Amino acid sequence: MDSIKVKDGNAPQWYEYFLCGIKGIQDLMKERGDSGRIKGLSVLVSKKLELDKPRWPMTVPQYEDRGFDLTSYSSMFHIQKHNISTLRKKIVLLPEVPGRVNLIGEHIDYCRYSICDIWSKSSWNSIWNLPFLICCSSFLQVPGRVNLIGEHIDYCRYSVCPMALEQNILVAFKCNENGDLNLYNIDDQKYDDYHSTVDTFSIKVKDGKAPQWYEYFLCGIKGIQDLMLMPSNTNCYYLLADIIAKKKDVDNWKDILYLGELQTKLAVSLKEMIDIADAILHPEAYTKEEVQEILEVSEEELDSDILTPNTRSVASFKVKQRALHVYEEAYRVERFLSVCRSDISEEQKLQQLGTLMNQSHTSLATKYECSHEALDSLVTCFREAGAYGARLTGAGWGGCVVALSDKSSCEALVTQVQAKFYTDQRTSSKPDLIFTTKPQTGAIIFQCDEEGGCQIVKYE
Repeated sequence: MDSIKVKDGNAPQWYEYFLCGIKGIQDLMKERGDSGRIKGLSVLVSKKLELDKPRWPMTVPQYEDRGFDLTSYSSMFHIQKHNISTLRKKIVLLPEVPGRVNLIGEHIDYCRYSICDIWSKSSWNSIWNLPFLICCSSFLQVPGRVNLIGEHIDYCRYSVCPMALEQNILVAFKCNENGDLNLYNIDDQKYDDYHSTVDTFSIKVKDGKAPQWYEYFLCGIKGIQDLMLMPSNTNCYYLLADIIAKKKDVDNWKDILYLGELQTKLAVSLKEMIDIADAILHPEAYTKEEVQEILEVSEEELDSDILTPNTRSVASFKVKQRALHVYEEAYRVERFLSVCRSDISEEQKLQQLGTLMNQSHTSLATKYECSHEALDSLVTCFREAGAYGARLTGAGWGGCVVALSDKSSCEALVTQVQAKFYTDQRTSSKPDLIFTTKPQTGAIIFQCDEEGGCQIVKYE
């Protein structure tokens, strides 16, 4: 092995930290009477460690006849910075390497005395017990996602405006021929494993309970994300589309299922669709009997053909408010994208985008009625702290807020909101409840061949 040469007055090179570890292993092997020689070693590191925001690198030991092969990479993996071909097909994801701090006992370990240190995240002992010891043929880096604008309209056949985050998840996977479905999390002390088959698995979210971590993956496998997001008592969009279509004397109105489909059928703009809904729907809630009369159906037909299981017990429906939210929110998405593509100044863009986000939250709170008192307070807190705009994001009824700021004001904005909103003991001890981020690229798939080389999979 090359020697470790740290020049006087200079900080060590990043790789010299690894070389110190290798040298230590060699010395230990010599002390125990082994050959004292590591036959081979490969190391891949995603980026330098940042003490203020540690990225907890994961290490993967792999023993082969030709020697000891180690590949290390972190959950914040950026393919453009590395030669991915150095990854091996037999990489196995294991719990991350924890940071370490020595509480007491300095400069005595090499005198054969014990010291007292702690691991900052996980324990080495758990590494060798992980059951996920399979040969992974593919890796997937999936960014987090936040919806900037366009809430509760995607299942009405309208586009939304999501943004990929810096925060991401790294997944290792391999297909099998026996139909087994196995999901593991490297934090196996906190998250239970899941075992089923592709043909028999089911998603059972108990009322009032948060989903299990693996059920988010099961939603993706089954392709029912939209269905899982449709909230009770407000997702009667078949009903909304049918009422407007019937009042507009649309041919075959019973075949129209979505508000977006109705707009296409009428061949009008979103602005015109807003005017239509506003003109023909009354603001008072429609009773179930009134809906039956308009649609010319019996209660049994309404329940079986139009309503969903979680809306059949509802006695009245706020048709106008829900329909207007969908059409107006879809129109805001169009305007949001138009502003982003315009040639106006950056300051003007931020101001106009913020206004649209504020309008979106008002609609969600008053017309869709999916906000919450705490969410409204947090949105107000962001706006008063200087955000251009803020709104709830996600399903609502609690959850998250997204706020728009320029780069220079981000840290001050976060500091003000933390000081004003996150003041009780339960939230002040969790600094990650609020964080800054910026747009990133989407998901990346790495495919490994029989020789162990990996490359990005591109889809046309």
